[in-house]
Amino acid sequence: MKKALVVSLLAFATVSVGSAAAPPTDKSMDAPRRGHRLPNLPNMPEAALAPSSADVGDGDSFGRSVNFLGYAQTNGVSVWWDCTDQLPGTCVVPDPDTSTGGIQKIGDEAVIHLPARAARSLLCFVINPFGYASLHNTSGSRQLATYYMAARWRIESEVLNDPALINQGTGLPFNGVIENGSNLASEQETLEAGAERNVSVSFTRTCNAGHLTRRGLVDMGLTEAQAREVFRKPITLRFGAGVNVSWGNAFVQPGFRVFGD
Repeated sequence: MKKALVVSLLAFATVSVGSAAAPPTDKSMDAPRRGHRLPNLPNMPEAALAPSSADVGDGDSFGRSVNFLGYAQTNGVSVWWDCTDQLPGTCVVPDPDTSTGGIQKIGDEAVIHLPARAARSLLCFVINPFGYASLHNTSGSRQLATYYMAARWRIESEVLNDPALINQGTGLPFNGVIENGSNLASEQETLEAGAERNVSVSFTRTCNAGHLTRRGLVDMGLTEAQAREVFRKPITLRFGAGVNVSWGNAFVQPGFRVFGD
């Protein structure tokens, strides 16, 4: 009788220990979360589950994860009294008669080549500029001094090479590209004769409505199918900068962090 009882207790202990050591069957607690996803309900397409743009402002990207897609740093541009030591194509000397100057440049030093389907409906840029302006009224009378700093970019896609595609914003064919930009800083101030003022610009400007969106492409003249195809094909992003100044010098150098859905 005692022998049978000992065997039964050992068997119970073995089963209990085995159960405690077994891994949990619910793997959702172990896997890292990769962003909110729409619920996987049977027999219901994703479009039927997503809210409309009228509900949330951007129904195309609703509920999707953010994917970081690259970084690019420009060389910057400047309006300066002496461009001797500057990189070619990045600096201009102010006009001596009007004390004004300006330059815009989108070059080859800040380029991101995105593969096909890198994003589904949205590309956004986080812009981190460093800028400097030195305003100086060297005339003998009161003058209005100004500066303007901008980030510039060019979006290239083979879908936009279709000569029948007309940019509704310009009335011209896209010719494979969309060019745009964003104001980073600007100011105007009346300076008395001989007065000076220095300004530093350093901050982060992030994305709001999106710098390239499927809905935005439709608004520019593409069909829904063509807008989808832009995101299904490789996209090249070229970044640059622009600066204008009167009665002074100015420099701006933005960097760009790209993300999408």
